[in-house]
Amino acid sequence: MSILGHTEKKGRSATKGTKNEVTASRTYEITSDIADESEIDVIEYVETYIIAVYEEHADYQYISCKDVNVNQSSDDARTWEVTVSFGIIDADEKEADNNPLNQPIAIDYDWQTETRIIEFDINNERLQNSAGDPPSQAQETLVYRLVINVQRNEATFDHNTIGAYAGRVNADVWMGFPANTVQFFPGRTTRQFDPVAGYYYSTTYQFVINTDGYLPLRILDQGFRQLNDDDPATPVYILDAEDEKVSDPVLLDGAGKVLASGLPPVFREYEHIQQLPFNNVFNF
Repeated sequence: MSILGHTEKKGRSATKGTKNEVTASRTYEITSDIADESEIDVIEYVETYIIAVYEEHADYQYISCKDVNVNQSSDDARTWEVTVSFGIIDADEKEADNNPLNQPIAIDYDWQTETRIIEFDINNERLQNSAGDPPSQAQETLVYRLVINVQRNEATFDHNTIGAYAGRVNADVWMGFPANTVQFFPGRTTRQFDPVAGYYYSTTYQFVINTDGYLPLRILDQGFRQLNDDDPATPVYILDAEDEKVSDPVLLDGAGKVLASGLPPVFREYEHIQQLPFNNVFNF
């Protein structure tokens, strides 16, 4: 496809009949950079970037797109005129049982496990032996995440939006889950053809729930060095009672110094995942 873009032409029209039935039409101009663009490719462009058959009118929800007509200009073979016709589509015309775009959304729930290294127990007590040293080996635990898998048929496929949301976390309450607890993972999308709906896209989405919240990322403030009072730009190694470099990381106080005995551990927080509103895109 070599289509460069489209613009809507002036001359919108609408008609209201004696039974309050409404019809309307809009026209667009599509420009291609080749003279032999396929008319099917032009229709597919219309369905992807302008409107698809059965899709509701932008300003009047009771009528939907019934017909898309494309005509190549005889004077300029690179220009196409598109007429989109709207009207009321009754239940028989929709063929709800056969039209894949009218099929209900399929949602299933699953669980996945993740391995997480733990350094503190549920009471925020550091894991350590009786002498106060951390375990010689990392301690791990399993975390269970609810996974929501969604499959639906769509008239268009907006890869730019899906790409922008990949890996992002919800900034709003979504499906009852608080903000910052749902991460989106795009799935496979397959273009298919149906005699009723024409080309459509079978799309799968996955959402992983983290009830603890994805943000901020909390990293324990600890290390082998601390800031030097005489030269803050040059950290110095922390020494043990024998004036040797410590062999295990030491807790820090959030200001680059060794944490005083008895104080709770300090975590540094980072916003490492972008948050976006989900409801305006994933309105299941």
